[in-house]
Amino acid sequence: MNSYDYLQLIGMILSGISSLGIVTATIILFIKKKTFSTTILLIGSILTILFGVGSFIANRAAGNHGAETLIKTIGWSKFIGGFLSILFCSGLLIFAIKDFKRS
Repeated sequence: MNSYDYLQLIGMILSGISSLGIVTATIILFIKKKTFSTTILLIGSILTILFGVGSFIANRAAGNHGAETLIKTIGWSKFIGGFLSILFCSGLLIFAIKDFKRS
């Protein structure tokens, strides 16, 4: 492994840890307060982590089929990942506006 492989591995580990932290927090939030917004948050966080794993596998497989296939796969991964981020952000925004009350 060269230094770029280690850098990518460390980045994936850090991203995985943060994703697990977000999923854990949204599960706790959903258990404490079952609303539309916490449901969207939970769905968005779980789909994001599942898609991240699937995207990694798809990119590895696409790399075996040439550069053009890899570029298309990365493009679709970015598009779907962006959509899932918007889903999570929508849940967070709805939660902040409707469900979170000042004391």
